[in-house]
This record gives sequence, structure tokens and C-alpha cells, in this order.
Amino acid sequence: MNLTSLSLISEVSEFPNLPEVLSEAPSGSSPSLILIFITAVLSILGCLFNLGATLYLKLHQNVLGKMVINLSINDFLFTLSFTIMFFNSDPLLSKIAGVIFAITWSGSTAWVCCFAHALYISLGAGEYTLEKYLFKRYSIFTILMSIAVCVGMSIFNFTSEGVEEATTMFLICGLVILSISFLFCAVCYIMVLKKLRENGMQTHLELLLYPFFLIICETPLVVLEIRLMKNYELSATLITFTVICFLSRGFFNALAYGLS
Repeated sequence: MNLTSLSLISEVSEFPNLPEVLSEAPSGSSPSLILIFITAVLSILGCLFNLGATLYLKLHQNVLGKMVINLSINDFLFTLSFTIMFFNSDPLLSKIAGVIFAITWSGSTAWVCCFAHALYISLGAGEYTLEKYLFKRYSIFTILMSIAVCVGMSIFNFTSEGVEEATTMFLICGLVILSISFLFCAVCYIMVLKKLRENGMQTHLELLLYPFFLIICETPLVVLEIRLMKNYELSATLITFTVICFLSRGFFNALAYGLS
């Protein structure tokens, strides 16, 4: 199975034996699969923690709390759907989970970018502007992003001549989305830190956790996608590491948006 954020969706039913690939690793299948399962559980618990803490502390009444809820729901669903695709052998269930995964992975990535933008805007305009104008735009943006990814994947799936061409297009789209997200978040947070220093305000280094966690979770996936595009052989260790990092987003977001 090609473990990429986009190509996995259309090919999961045709490549249902990734656990068998992992079983060929020198360490054996059990440690790899157990680590992946534990990571998925921790991420799901992290999402539930964010949701519970936000509601309990009544933070959902402000715009950032609403954004945390939206991000946590997307993270929860994409982690759960990916886990189902990974361990499930039923093609129909895998395809259903694949659609959910495509929608929520792109939605989660979009919400991370919205957090970066909201943090930058809030320094100058305040929360009122976020609440009155930007939250609705953020919501519309994430919905359109999810729809665009699903439609794009469907077009590639129907118009490509063979699985290899479709996979290449999915890989390119995944790289483009992640690269833009990395760049956008980095620029936003650098500008935030610069503005804090210019205004003589305390610099909160924990702000760097947001793009840092995004890079941690997604960079191995980018490396894997590039290796796939160049037809390099993939080791079970690399695949396992990539899956663990990718599934960690819910856990790391719980640290970034909840605990910090």
C-alpha cells in the first residue's frame, strides 16, 4: 500500500496488505503494529481531551475555542478513519473511511493554517474581528478546501490512465498542499514573533510549537512521497515511522492547543 495522504484513499482497497509489509521488518510485525495502534489511541484521546477541556472551561464561547473544537473534530475523524483503513480488510469500509479521511485530513490542515492567521490578526485587530468576520471565513475556507481535495481526487481517479498515473497526481497534490501549509504557518508565526518584539511584549516561544508540530507530523510523509515518486524502495521501518508521525497530529495538537 502506498502510505501517502492522498494516494492511499483510492488505492487502499487494492493494496490491503500493509500489515503484511510491516511484518517483514526485522523487528517483526507485532511491535510495529502495536506502536501504530498506541499512537492512534493517544491521538484520539488527545482530540477528546481538547474537546472536553474546551467545553468544560466554556472556552467554546469565544472564537479560538470554536476553532479548537473544529480542529479537534477533524483530527479525531481523520485519525480514526486512517486507523480503520490501515487495519481493516473490507474494501467497502475502507473506501468509506477513505472519503472521511480525505475530507478531515484536508480540513485539519486548513484549520492549522487558520490558527496561524488568527494569531497574527488578533495582535492588531483583536478577538472581535475574529469573531465577527474571520471565523465564518475560516469555516468556509476549510469546507471548500475539503471539497476541492475530494473533487480533485475523484477527477484524478477517473481521468488517469492506470493506478500509477493517478498515484503520481495524488502525490503531487499532497506535496503542494503540505508545502503551502508549511510556508504559510512559518511566515505567520515569524511575523507574530517579530511584532511581539517590536511592541516590547513578552515573546511566547510556545507559539513555535504550532508550526513545529505540523512539521514533525508531516515531514516524514513528504519524504515518503518523494521517494515514491522517484520509485525508491521503501523499508518497513520508514513506513512505520511515517505512519506513527502522521497519526500523532491529534496528540501533538492536544499539547499545542490544549496544554500550552
